[in-house]
Parts: sequence; structure tokens; C-alpha cells
Amino acid sequence: MGKKQETSEAWAFYGDPGLAEAVRREPLALGYNNVNYAYDSKTLKPVAGLTVLPLDLNENGVVDPEEDFYATGNG
Repeated sequence: MGKKQETSEAWAFYGDPGLAEAVRREPLALGYNNVNYAYDSKTLKPVAGLTVLPLDLNENGVVDPEEDFYATGNG
């Protein structure tokens, strides 16, 4: 379409780090990203300002204890 991601007004970020920062700044934003940009590598907790949404892996309608590791990154 003749546009590049970096110059398009539809994209205000570049790559995974930019997406994480854009979601962090917008309280109602939702994004899909590489876990390396969602978690702090030193603390293994989500980056300040980001919340990692849990997945119901066994599709039983609840987040079971074995699925509830997203706040710590210890999955």
C-alpha cells in the first residue's frame, strides 16, 4: 500500500518494545506481544504499568491455580 509501519499514522510504535510502551501508556489498550517485553527479566514480574491477562488453558471457564502464574512470570 506504499506505507511503512514506521511512517504510518495508523501505527504509533515500532516493534515489540514500542507496542509494550504504547499499551502501557493507554489504560484501555490491549496488545499481543513477545513475553520478553511484558516481563522484567530481573524480577520476573510484569513490567510496571502492564498487566498480563491469564489464559484459561483447559477451557473450564476459570483460571485454575496451575494457570495462575501470570502475575509472577513463573509459569
